[in-house]
Amino acid sequence: MARFKKGARGGPGRPKGGNVEWCREFAEGEGKKILLKWARSTNAKASMSAVTLIYAYGIGKPTEHHDITSNGRTLQEIITESQHES
Repeated sequence: MARFKKGARGGPGRPKGGNVEWCREFAEGEGKKILLKWARSTNAKASMSAVTLIYAYGIGKPTEHHDITSNGRTLQEIITESQHES
């Protein structure tokens, strides 16, 4: 097993060659059929996992929304108010 060199960042990365083409063919063929079968399953956990994967890789994960308000006030209003109190 290759050892990391002191001070060197990161690992060796993805192996060259590998099974990338095989994985792509599987995902577009048999893997797609299996995923759709699980998405239509009566097992709620399996169905949700399959649908989550379909959406995540098919159309992309939704962006995270962060609510930075307090009682309907924006962050800018809160900062301005705290500056006036000082």
